[in-house]
Order: sequence, then C-alpha cells, then structure tokens
Amino acid sequence: MESRLVPASLPTPVASAEVGGADITTEASEESHDVRFRDDPDQHRYLAEIDGRVVGMAVYQLRAGRHIFVHTETKPEYEGQGVGSALARFALDDVRAQGGTIVPLCPFIASWIERYPEYRVMVDQPLLDRINGVSGRGAS
Repeated sequence: MESRLVPASLPTPVASAEVGGADITTEASEESHDVRFRDDPDQHRYLAEIDGRVVGMAVYQLRAGRHIFVHTETKPEYEGQGVGSALARFALDDVRAQGGTIVPLCPFIASWIERYPEYRVMVDQPLLDRINGVSGRGAS
C-alpha cells in the first residue's frame, strides 16, 4: 500500500476530507502550519508531519479488517492547535474510504468520535463492548 500525503493548514480544524486521496483543506490563520497527513502502514500508524518532522501520530493494530486505535500523541508544542483532531479525522476518513471498521481503545480517538457522532457507525461496538467487559444483557 502506498502512503499518501495530504496537506492542510492548522490550527483551523479540518472541516471535511474528500475520499480517495484528495487534499484536505482548511482556512489559513496567522499561526497556520503546513501539516501533511499520511498512513505509514509498515509501522501501523497515521502521521502528522510539519516540514518533514513527525508532530503527531495515531497508532493502530490491524486485525481482521479492523483498525484498532491504541494510542494517539501530539508533540507538546503543537497541542491545542488542532493537529490531533485533524489527524483523527484523516485517519478515520481513510479507514472509511477503505470500507473498514474501527475499535477505539485510544481515549483520544474514542472522545473524538463522541464529539463527531457521524463516525460512530464505523465502530465495531460488539467487539469494543467485549473488550471492555460490557455484558450484552441490558445494554443499549
């Protein structure tokens, strides 16, 4: 699988991403950065890069067609600037474009999905419930 780079400006949150490798665009601001996002499938992670430096990553395991997100981090100097949120959106849009499902074990990805409920349909909720020890009886 070939990695693809998608440029975006931050800190303005990414509004949408077109499926199939098209650019993700945002409005520029005074403190904007040229951020590029890509999947690094050999290392099982999505990356956010500025000037060729990794400034954020979302680590996943690929099991039975599911992307199991286990960890997300952003370099401290880029926290609060939308890098993590834009990276989450890119990663989830990429998984959706592949027709995949996700298991958000990473607290950041899980909370991001709570803020953007249109992504909940991608979650393998029965598997997530089993992992979290939630009984099927009485669950809604």
